[in-house]
Amino acid sequence: MKSGITKKYSSIILVVGNNKLLVQSMEHQEVEIVDVFGVSITPEARNDEAEQVAAKINEKIDASFAAKPFGKIVAHIQKPEENVELTTSAYRVSLSDEQWQGYELKENQFWADFVTLRDDSRIRFGDRLIFMRALDDRPLDIELSEEQFGLWVNAKLIGWSDK
Repeated sequence: MKSGITKKYSSIILVVGNNKLLVQSMEHQEVEIVDVFGVSITPEARNDEAEQVAAKINEKIDASFAAKPFGKIVAHIQKPEENVELTTSAYRVSLSDEQWQGYELKENQFWADFVTLRDDSRIRFGDRLIFMRALDDRPLDIELSEEQFGLWVNAKLIGWSDK
């Protein structure tokens, strides 16, 4: 039986260059998905979030790229076993034309334009809206609600507030 709300924290890194978003394809819960780069943040490590984001950029992208805060997403997630409030800090990396042209894609990475972000079925609907905002360079201040009664990839967006 559910009681209370479990608070969780994460960060996402939105890398934009040449009006495209750097994404990665991967398998999650035995389904191929397309997503950006994320970091799960433990409550104890919230003060070290910037360091963890920098480490993820170094690992997955390029250490010379600098991320700037890009807003926040608060997701209220209903699951069969618990209710979760996931607070996600967003960071945006804006590449110059020279950086974009010189960037060597790593395994499973590709550049997604607006049409790809809108139409690729491997991207969850709520994520699609967030990713397209990164291309528009509109900082995030979003609160959303979703039901995750099955697979994560099949979560149903039931509420969205763009402040």
